[in-house]
Amino acid sequence: MEIGKRIRSIRKRKGLTLKELASDAKISIGFLGDIESGRSKPSVNTLNKLANSLDTTTDIILGNEKPDQPQTDDFLKAKDLGESLKQVAEISYKLGLSKEEQYKLWEKAIEKYGLPKIDTSINDEEAAHLDKDIPGTGAFKEKSSKK
Repeated sequence: MEIGKRIRSIRKRKGLTLKELASDAKISIGFLGDIESGRSKPSVNTLNKLANSLDTTTDIILGNEKPDQPQTDDFLKAKDLGESLKQVAEISYKLGLSKEEQYKLWEKAIEKYGLPKIDTSINDEEAAHLDKDIPGTGAFKEKSSKK
């Protein structure tokens, strides 16, 4: 992912507008738009300002920290799948991960913890669709034919 796309992704995840980020980083909206679209490259100084305003690091913006690095694997130490997925959400927000990167982390968590088993067995008394004349179930009493 390019720097501009990464900045846009992090900005959107943080719920910031172009105007808000540009104002906080003390750069023009047009320049920020050019950076995000790839038409301009930020200087080191501008990159630092953007990282500070986005509460992230320049390494994350530059793509030097990847989701498979050790600091993001802490979610695999969670007590269960639910806790692991919560941690993935926090990591994704903090690092500004793309959806594809987030899906990879979800897959790792599901691979480790597995999906919970759900009891899908029912008995005839619990199955509404087996009762007759219940609207919405598609089951109706058979009508006797009178001759």
